[in-house]
Order: sequence, then C-alpha cells, then structure tokens
Amino acid sequence: MAEDFVNWIPNNIKASIINVPPEDTLLSGTFVANTTAIKGVFQRISSAFARMYKRKAFLHWYKGEGMDEMEFEESDKNVRDLVTEYQDKQDVVVDMENPEQENPEQENADQEEPQQEDNPEPEENPED
Repeated sequence: MAEDFVNWIPNNIKASIINVPPEDTLLSGTFVANTTAIKGVFQRISSAFARMYKRKAFLHWYKGEGMDEMEFEESDKNVRDLVTEYQDKQDVVVDMENPEQENPEQENADQEEPQQEDNPEPEENPED
C-alpha cells in the first residue's frame, strides 16, 4: 500500500473532522487521497467498458436517449489517457538527496549564463 503513494507530491493527503456527526455516533471523518493506486480502478473500468462496447451491450439504450457512438469512443480514450498519466506519475524517480532541483536542465542553463563584472570600466570615447 505504501508504494502506491508518491512522497514527492506536496499535500497529497487531505483529512477533515466533521463537527456534526451522523445520528447515533460521536464523530465522523472523511479521508480523500490522490494516489497512483487509483490507476488500477481506471484500468478495470476501461477493460470492462471495452468488452461491453465490443458486444454493443446496452448501447441501444444510450442511442435512444440521443447519444452518439463517438461519445463512447472519446470517453474511452479519455480514461486510457488518464491511466497513462497516472502511470507516468508512478514511474517518476525523484532524487531525495537534492529535492529542490526540480528541473535540472533549467539549472544547468542558468549556470552557463555569462557573468557580468561588478565594476565595469567606462569606455573611452576616441572622438574627445
């Protein structure tokens, strides 16, 4: 379970205490977390959708309400893109020894800039 959380995303967990609990309880709480483990849920949904869509199961009900088949294909593509994004986040490796270096290419470019002199001498004008 711990490997499903990425430790480099700040504030990736939100928790709250609700002051008005449901009946017959003293306290209620809500926990919402954004974790790469949700990728598996989206993969199962996409897989189940693909199997049903291939057989055109229940499609007539949605078409009868005015939906087009392209909407289903677009939705499936959106879910697959979401799975890919979560996979990309899961595959990221962070150097914990140097966490402030977020973009090493930009930092290297900053170091290559020419440095200006602190007290440049004024240029002499030959016409004077």
